[in-house]
Amino acid sequence: MNNKPEEIILLIEDNPGDVRLIKELLREIMSFKYQLVTAGTLKDGCKQIKKQNIILILLDLNLPDSAGKQTFDTIVKYAQHIPIVTLTGLQDEELSISLIKEGAQDYIFKHDLNNKLLGKTIQYAIERKRSQNELQASKEFLNNIINSVASPIFVKDDKHKFYLVNNAFCSLLNLPMETIIGSTDNEYFPEEQTKVFIAKDKEVFKTGKENSNEETLTDGKGKIRNIITRKNLYTDPAGNKFLVGIINDITARKQSEEMLRKSEETHRMIIETAMDGFWMVDMRGNLLHVNDAYCRISGYNREKLLTMNISDLEAKESVNDIAARIKKVAKQKEMRFESIHRRQNGQNIALEVSIQFLPLDGGRMVVFFHDVVERNKLAAALKLNIDELQKFHRLIIERDRQNTELEKEINVLLKKTGKEDKYVISPVLGRLNKL
Repeated sequence: MNNKPEEIILLIEDNPGDVRLIKELLREIMSFKYQLVTAGTLKDGCKQIKKQNIILILLDLNLPDSAGKQTFDTIVKYAQHIPIVTLTGLQDEELSISLIKEGAQDYIFKHDLNNKLLGKTIQYAIERKRSQNELQASKEFLNNIINSVASPIFVKDDKHKFYLVNNAFCSLLNLPMETIIGSTDNEYFPEEQTKVFIAKDKEVFKTGKENSNEETLTDGKGKIRNIITRKNLYTDPAGNKFLVGIINDITARKQSEEMLRKSEETHRMIIETAMDGFWMVDMRGNLLHVNDAYCRISGYNREKLLTMNISDLEAKESVNDIAARIKKVAKQKEMRFESIHRRQNGQNIALEVSIQFLPLDGGRMVVFFHDVVERNKLAAALKLNIDELQKFHRLIIERDRQNTELEKEINVLLKKTGKEDKYVISPVLGRLNKL
């Protein structure tokens, strides 16, 4: 069972004689497969359009309730996707021709009507309108696609005029689409920018090869943007050449790169002016970067150090010990310990080492060195002073103990001689505390 709705041709005609003639001519057409529905007024015709599956409209321009162009304009509002063929007299030929420019598919002089002309006109109008609808749908589909792209897209003809742009491009220029279409770069951009754009356009038109260029663009709000524009050549079936361009706004990326560069310069300056020594080494122990402080610590110049390995400077650990420590640092991510390095003059120097692992380029280690020679000297002197104080303290305690014994002996002798006075010796430690 075929559930496809029947396709209908709507005849809007108020003259009964013309209606009978057209019905008879359609019956004579063997290939005619459409149902004919008629309407005698514009109002009735509009109602039929709303409720029927109309595939074509045969329209008399002069009706009881409307005449001329007004009739056509009203029908078009109800039937934008339906082909319209106007039925006209000689006096309306100029109007009928003008209506073709506004969307009518064709027109037929009533006095020329015959079955062959009518059948051919109907069939051609239906097919032509179907092609136009498909083309329009395809164009809308393309527009929807390019307008869904966040990057600005434009198409120029070989005169460098904008032929097509998407919404993102309109936003970039802060202008409506209808203003941009047909215009050129020099209407919106500074001369120096326009020269670059046109030069790259010409290169693509001449070579046919894709061009990608980093450049600057002043947008519709006066903001200078950093962009990368990719341009390709497109040739349509008729041989017309067009340039298709896509703009990638890299302003934020360039700003981030500049901030990163300044940050790196700041960190580099801090490292270079630091009092502590600094290394950057790879996972094989090769020195990749050193600062001036470590050059002073080691006695080597920078060029020499950058040809060396940790094992060339480490005086405390073996090659195997160093390899094991590197693996341990990579696992723990950081480490702090003391080591001894061998200076260029052969002397050893004690250093406090602080390491952090960075998961970059196969692994990197950031190493800081602090000279602990003076600290160790101070620690040794402090330990010596503490030892002397502890020895002195023990002597005082012993002296107080001896004084206590002597005090007891004196008091015993005093008691034997009958003297009641008690002899007291003040503790040395107590006197020191009072001091």
